Amino acid sequence: MTMTRLHKKMVLRLVMDDYNMKRRALHSITKVEGIDSISLNMMEKKITVIGEADPVCITIKLRKFGFTELLSVGPADATEEKIVWL
Repeated sequence: MTMTRLHKKMVLRLVMDDYNMKRRALHSITKVEGIDSISLNMMEKKITVIGEADPVCITIKLRKFGFTELLSVGPADATEEKIVWL
């Protein structure tokens, strides 16, 4: 019996005060297997991770750097992205 793993979109909130904390946090979660992409929004202090990685494992790694909250976990849909034309 084989299990198929689906790509998930995980949104986490991490209280980041400076550039060094951001750099160390990103470096720590890039070592987790199964991550396809990482997006960071410093204005909202949110990290979006897409991949097959375990959300709990990512949250535990980020808690070393400060308060971390797992906001949502859901399927990663390519059609969900919206293109804004200016």
